[in-house]
Amino acid sequence: MAKNVSGDARINWVDMARGYGIILVIIGHIESFGTQWDHVLRSEIYSFHMPLFFMISGFLFSAMKYTPKEFLAKRLKGIMLPYLLIGLAIIAVNWLFYDMGDFGALIFYFKELAVQNRFHVIWYLSCLFVSEIVFYAIVRLLKDCWWQTAIICTMLAALGLTYYYTGGQSLPWNVDVCPMAVFFIFLGYSVKKIKLKQDIKYFVIAIIINVVCVALNEIILGRNLEMFNRSYAIVPFSLAAALAGVYVVYWLSVKWQFAPIEYIGKYSLVYFGLHQAFTLEGWKMLCGMMGWFPNRENPVQGIIYIILDTLISVGLLTLVNILVQWIKTRIKTSKK
Repeated sequence: MAKNVSGDARINWVDMARGYGIILVIIGHIESFGTQWDHVLRSEIYSFHMPLFFMISGFLFSAMKYTPKEFLAKRLKGIMLPYLLIGLAIIAVNWLFYDMGDFGALIFYFKELAVQNRFHVIWYLSCLFVSEIVFYAIVRLLKDCWWQTAIICTMLAALGLTYYYTGGQSLPWNVDVCPMAVFFIFLGYSVKKIKLKQDIKYFVIAIIINVVCVALNEIILGRNLEMFNRSYAIVPFSLAAALAGVYVVYWLSVKWQFAPIEYIGKYSLVYFGLHQAFTLEGWKMLCGMMGWFPNRENPVQGIIYIILDTLISVGLLTLVNILVQWIKTRIKTSKK
């Protein structure tokens, strides 16, 4: 059986949850229609999809079994190596196809990759790397004492929110997002100690909580949780919406096992890292060449556009992933 990053046997529902999350990420990154229905759809997705990934990382997190050197080596290989490879692929595509070989643009891209201040979708990987290092240090220093860890992570979240509400700017390596990311990692880490209920009534209640809290944020402030832009809206509503949304994905992942979704989740880095710069841009260019510009006020046409974009992205990236896995297998075989 395949292994996860912590060295344990893969957990099917985790791969399912990642798969659902990746599909939501792709939909969320499809060109905005700027209409009310489109805004509602994105508000719902963004209310929980990034907390989902951070909480999954927390659920799989293991600190006490690794020395600091071992943990750092694992995270460099598991997060920063993909960060570098995906970043170089994104730079190559942008430079060759959109900047037509402009060397000034190439220098700019490499600077952005090094500084990493919201550079493409891989902002998440740098944020995850820093956040996991911070969380590892907290857990090790406190000898895995849950209540002390809870206090420290809550204080970190409070500092991050204070920075946000006082007008703090985005920082290199996205460390301004890390306090809230660490908090969500802690929540995922804590879930391991809880036996979650899987009754249908809790699923329905979670949907209601998410929808109501998202609606309240929209009615009162006109925005919701969006970690990329450090938007936390009304924090109690945003946290409730995030946790409820994550539970909905968990329930679906446990109850409905689909091999294609599980496959996407198993190889989530390929789909996550390459969809925005590659397949979504390619689909947009293809639609332009065909002269198809959906009526932005027509939800039916918009939804058809989103479904086709998502299916084409997933299909093409699956082919890319098959090629990537073949290359990895060939490399491993040649080393034996």
